[in-house]
Amino acid sequence: MSSKKAIEFDNVDELLCDYGCGIIAKFKFSNGKVCCSESENSCIRISKRKHDVLEIENEEGLLCEYGCGQEAKYKLYSGKLCCSKHANGCPVLKKKRNPIVEEIITDRLCDLGCGQIAKFRYGNGKFYCSSNSVKCPTSRLKLSISRQIYVGENHPRYGKHCTDETKSKISMSNIEWNKNNTPIWLGRHHKEESKKLIGLRPFKRVQSIESRQRKREKMLNGHSDYMNSISRNPEKIKRFKERQRKWMLENGRYVKSFISNPSRDEIKLRDMVKEHFPDCEFQYPVLNYDLDVAIPEYKIAIEFDGYYHFDTEEHKEYYKMRQKRIEDEGWVFYRVTMFDKFPTSEEAKLKIESLIEEIGNKNEPTNER
Repeated sequence: MSSKKAIEFDNVDELLCDYGCGIIAKFKFSNGKVCCSESENSCIRISKRKHDVLEIENEEGLLCEYGCGQEAKYKLYSGKLCCSKHANGCPVLKKKRNPIVEEIITDRLCDLGCGQIAKFRYGNGKFYCSSNSVKCPTSRLKLSISRQIYVGENHPRYGKHCTDETKSKISMSNIEWNKNNTPIWLGRHHKEESKKLIGLRPFKRVQSIESRQRKREKMLNGHSDYMNSISRNPEKIKRFKERQRKWMLENGRYVKSFISNPSRDEIKLRDMVKEHFPDCEFQYPVLNYDLDVAIPEYKIAIEFDGYYHFDTEEHKEYYKMRQKRIEDEGWVFYRVTMFDKFPTSEEAKLKIESLIEEIGNKNEPTNER
């Protein structure tokens, strides 16, 4: 952001922006220049400069003008030749921005005023007590004070929000641009082969061979001894699991009430049942479980079984046991699984009506919840 103060003025003479964008000026800076925007960085010409980088064919072997000694590959918006797309990428400027820290022995005190003896000399010639100036007690004190002062309404940015124009600039700033000043991803799409590979990806994330090797080496290099050194009392673990089980039996439904991400197929099934049976309820509680869709009048449970119901033998056994317990309470299940052909609205209606007819033949419908 520019530090120059901008004053809005009446441009009677219709002066153009001094930065060369061709728009009539509206603001005047303290340096005497006029601009189309309140900040010079918001001027179209200035904002586009960062993308005006040309790749050149350096047949003459010209060197980088910033003095790194490498062959120039790009011509920057300033007209200078550089070895990198950005001037800050040149090794010389990198060195200036990140000064070398040299450990020294001296009686000189820290330049930040903490009173400690300096142990390090930076590339800018200053002496500090720490290899990182932020770790100096004086810097830490200033930082803690600023954190206490600039809190809530006292913060200079409190209540301020980015404009839509600024948000669009932020989103476009991370995009790589080509020579024609257009985003490189514009108009690109996945190939058909890529789409097929994406569709065939496994449901679970698979660890890479490198990740497994790193974990194995970590365990071989002493981490296994540390893990085995932790005392494990079987009785204590058993009591802990029992406490967890009791807590979930009492509060499991409350925890599950915060889960609001049903699958698309489940939502589709909900809408179909709701269309024909408006009295149906979603996430209906029975024992310590919740049914996807329920018609309490007839005790009919309608559920969609996705991938999670079949991924492990443990889950399969759990859902079998869950259904048996609910059926013992007098409920009848209508299940649609991920392996079945998804029913149409009419097919679902006929299936539920047939279940109601079967229940009616056995006994009268119940109104108890």
